[in-house]
Amino acid sequence: MIRRYFAPCAIATTKLVVSLTLFWSGFRSISDDDFARVVIAQQFVTYPHFDPSGTSWLPFPFLLYGSAMTVFGATLVAAQVMAVLLGVCAAVGVWLVARSLHLSPRAALVAGMIAACMPHAVYYGAAMVPDYSTAVLALVASATLSSKHGRTRAAGALAACLATLCRYETWPIAFVVSGYATFDAIRQRHERRWLVGSAIIASLGATAWILHGLAHHHDAFFFVKRVAAYRRALGGESMTLGVRLVQQPLALFTGEPELTVLALLLLLIVLLIHGREGLRGRAWARPSLAIGSLVSFLVIGDLLGGAPTHHEDRTLLPAWLAMALLVGELLDRLLRSAVGPGPSNDQRTVWLARKRLVVSVGVLGAVLAVTLIVRPRITKSESFVDRSREIGIGQAAAELVPQGQRLAVYTADYGFLAVQAAFARSFDCAPILRHDPRHHEHDPLSSPEELTQRLAALRARYLVVPTGRLQDLSQQTRIETESNGFALVSQR
Repeated sequence: MIRRYFAPCAIATTKLVVSLTLFWSGFRSISDDDFARVVIAQQFVTYPHFDPSGTSWLPFPFLLYGSAMTVFGATLVAAQVMAVLLGVCAAVGVWLVARSLHLSPRAALVAGMIAACMPHAVYYGAAMVPDYSTAVLALVASATLSSKHGRTRAAGALAACLATLCRYETWPIAFVVSGYATFDAIRQRHERRWLVGSAIIASLGATAWILHGLAHHHDAFFFVKRVAAYRRALGGESMTLGVRLVQQPLALFTGEPELTVLALLLLLIVLLIHGREGLRGRAWARPSLAIGSLVSFLVIGDLLGGAPTHHEDRTLLPAWLAMALLVGELLDRLLRSAVGPGPSNDQRTVWLARKRLVVSVGVLGAVLAVTLIVRPRITKSESFVDRSREIGIGQAAAELVPQGQRLAVYTADYGFLAVQAAFARSFDCAPILRHDPRHHEHDPLSSPEELTQRLAALRARYLVVPTGRLQDLSQQTRIETESNGFALVSQR
């Protein structure tokens, strides 16, 4: 019994320790989108509905976080705990996928540990964004394609449906799952009921969202236009057609070079030693096609200008998790390789032990070399936002602003989202400057009269403002508290 649960417990513990260590180091979020998502989830607690964001963001993460907040409180801490727990469950989910593919216990453990500890998993598995858990759902959907059991395929279809309601890049995987279910339903009569249901379920999420767009936004693909318009408003360097075509395939290598090099190296070694029969090609064919459809979809997104506006590599998480499974399988195959019959069992055992040692040292050496030499030169480093100051003043305001009173927030950038999330009263807090690049906004602190009008329009007596702008306020305001460059003031 202990051996049976050792691997998932070890993976869960590792992921939890990694996440807590990351928080101890000061990490709180990938970008301001983390806090925007928390605010929307907090609003869902008060006003639950199918499309909490009202934007191009898909709804399921808000339904999940909002439901948890309904039970445990609509606070930033609750959202952070939820993020860590989801990351732990997702890491164990990779192990479950490996076992469902009939990988050995050792191979599944290796895959789960890689999925818990690779750099993208470390950060996205602790952040309040759905990327990591969605990638695992996409991996589940892809992996079940190799199964002949209808119930397993239905479970994969459900995972695909949920993934499509979290991230757009999972949509092609869902359609591959639906297509294979339809194809297999024709050939497998005894599983037809499950397979037909799988075909419907897999495509249900994307179809529902398209119909929602048609009904509420009068445009079935409103989300594509919104993302493209936001990218244009942000500006940035334009890319040639050739760069757009190769950007995603190159990012597979540059984003996680150790994992990619390790997968290619092990694949080459297995092919040299065992030939093509050393690979379980048929078992990996359908999952590989599903993951490949995701990468192709991302290339098309780059061509159409609909790629993410920041931290673009996160969309490749399903592909890297699939690589983790492949590495676990190949490494285990090499370590299990039996040599030809020797003069004695003792000599054969020694020879096999040496072979395993050489393989292990070689693999570790390759990973270390890539980490120290290759990664610093090729991996694009995009910083994570630090909103500890905004969180501090938001939490202070939550204690000082009486219930029923509204709070206005003025920040020099998107930091107002962190203040709102920490304030934890979704409909009692609003920014007076949103910094939306698609719209021109006048600075409300340009004159005391204009600020008074803005606060009156929001029905807010309290205001969070940088201490450097206190001189722009009227004499009728009183400082309630100051915290790390921000002040909470009230109108007399």
